[in-house]
Amino acid sequence: MNLQKRAQIIGVGTIVAQLISAVGLILIPKLYSPSEFGLYIIVLTTATFIQPFATLRIEILSTVVKKQEDSNLLFWFVKRLTAVVSGLAFIFILVFSVTFTARGANASVGFSLAVSIIILVQSFTIIFIQERLRSGDLKRVALSGVLQNGTTLIFQVILSGVRHGGLTLFLGYVLGRIVSIFSLQVPPDLRRKSKYSIRNIKEYNLGTLLRPVGKIFPAGIFDAVNLAMPILFIGVMFGTGGAGIIGLLQSALLVPVTLVGSMTFSAIYSQSEVVQELGFIKMYERYRTELGQQMFRVNILLFGLSIFFAGVVLPKFLDNSWSVDFRLAVVMSAAFSLQLQTYSTIGILNALEKFNIPRNFAVIKSSAGILLCFVFTFIKIEAAEFAIIFYSINLLSNLGFLLFAQFKLKRD
Repeated sequence: MNLQKRAQIIGVGTIVAQLISAVGLILIPKLYSPSEFGLYIIVLTTATFIQPFATLRIEILSTVVKKQEDSNLLFWFVKRLTAVVSGLAFIFILVFSVTFTARGANASVGFSLAVSIIILVQSFTIIFIQERLRSGDLKRVALSGVLQNGTTLIFQVILSGVRHGGLTLFLGYVLGRIVSIFSLQVPPDLRRKSKYSIRNIKEYNLGTLLRPVGKIFPAGIFDAVNLAMPILFIGVMFGTGGAGIIGLLQSALLVPVTLVGSMTFSAIYSQSEVVQELGFIKMYERYRTELGQQMFRVNILLFGLSIFFAGVVLPKFLDNSWSVDFRLAVVMSAAFSLQLQTYSTIGILNALEKFNIPRNFAVIKSSAGILLCFVFTFIKIEAAEFAIIFYSINLLSNLGFLLFAQFKLKRD
């Protein structure tokens, strides 16, 4: 089965799942206030920032290693790593919250518990998706996305009448992920169950298998930093209401990007037999031949869809408490559309083992964002103005990286 066919299978489920997300983004602002949604987004963003530490991107290695035995071992290891990191995250966030924030003990415990639970369900969802992709079960992956988004929206709408809106949004999100996990879960192989244990782990080449993590993990962390930074900064400086508005806009703009990105990258990661036959480099050459030539047109389409949905359609359904700045919608649309091209280029550079380029780019972009947040801690500015500047820098950074990467690939 070629890449285009795989992308179409994944695409059917992804389209339905993202349509559900779009409906949710129209309904949720009618049922929840910006402050309620902002609290939910801050919890979700904090978890999303920490989540890469829970898996270290090992699930990607598990999908593309040549031997099934190595894949089984990596999946076994990353599931246990996720459980440990989620527990440690609860302790760390609780200590930090009690020590450095104005939250009371009960609020700190609630916030820490919510973040650690989301880290756990997010990580296991990602792991099980990769496990299914490894086995080529694309229909199950497509169905899981529909079930996840559909269940999340249903629970968030049903629970909207309950007090503490931020909590009900969180519960809906977690229940959606749990449904997805059960739909994806691979039945345990009883014959292999006793093979992987702490006692016997030394018999396997785990250290060798994990060696690439040090090269591909940093870029993932810095990407998480860049997504989380504006939400968390605005939440601290301008309150949960400001974070809610920016979070809603970011969620809306990520709908078309997620749609195309999921179709493309799920198709790539699902063809483990191609990796085994050809290796990484030729796999990405095939990717660029079959789908890469369409990327520019895809980016233009994404940019148009993003602006239309977030800048035109969504504001028509919002009341006065949800004020969306059209300038910000344009800048964020361009930044997220270009981000899809950035991710595919990083994948090619990783395949060619030019890890230093994406790593250095991630460091520079994150450093610029951190510096910007530090500067505007002392300069009075509106939340929307800060977000416009932040995403403009993000856009220029992505453009600079793509130009440099293309020059580097052509020269080499």
